[in-house]
Amino acid sequence: MTFLHEASFAKSPECSGFLNQEVNQNPDLTLSQILDLEFKKAFYDPSIYTQGYCAMNVQKFLQHLVLSYPQLDISEIKVLYFKRNKNYRTTNSFYVKQARSQRSRKPKDFLIWDYHVALEYKNKIYDFDYTKKPKPISKNLYLEDMFLSSYMIRLLGLPLYSALEDLEIVNYGANDYLQFEIN
Repeated sequence: MTFLHEASFAKSPECSGFLNQEVNQNPDLTLSQILDLEFKKAFYDPSIYTQGYCAMNVQKFLQHLVLSYPQLDISEIKVLYFKRNKNYRTTNSFYVKQARSQRSRKPKDFLIWDYHVALEYKNKIYDFDYTKKPKPISKNLYLEDMFLSSYMIRLLGLPLYSALEDLEIVNYGANDYLQFEIN
C-alpha cells in the first residue's frame, strides 16, 4: 500500500508518553470514550501536535493509543487523506476555513492547503487542525465547516482553488497507517 502524497517519509519518532494517568485504569471504556478522552489531551500536547504536520500528528496519536492501551483494537478507526481530485481544476490546493492555525487571521483570510489528514471513527472526525479547541464533530458537519464550497469561493470572489466538491478522500485503516514512514 502506498501513500498518495508526494511528501518524503522517514521513520516517525515514537510518541513520548503524555498524561497517561488514566491508561488501563478503566478497562470498561469504549474505543469512542478513549478517543474522546485522549484526543482532548493530545490536542494541546507538543509531543503529539506540531502545526503543519497533520500526517505525523495523526500517526503520533495512533502510536500513543496503541502504546497506552495495548488491548485496544484500533482497526475500526479510519485515517482520512484529503486531496484534490485530479479530474478537477488545475491547482492542487484547496481552501480551509476553520483551521487551528487561523487564530490570528481575519475571518475571511482562508488558508490554502495541498492535502490534509484526520481521523474518523463511527462518522465522527478527530482533527488536530480543526478549530482552536479539541472537538470531535460529525463527518458531514466537518466537511461543510472545514472546507469552502465552490459556491462560497465564487460568492466571496476568491481565486479559484479546489473546493469541497473537488476533494477526494482516501481512507486508510489505522493499523495500515501506522506502517507508513512519515516525516
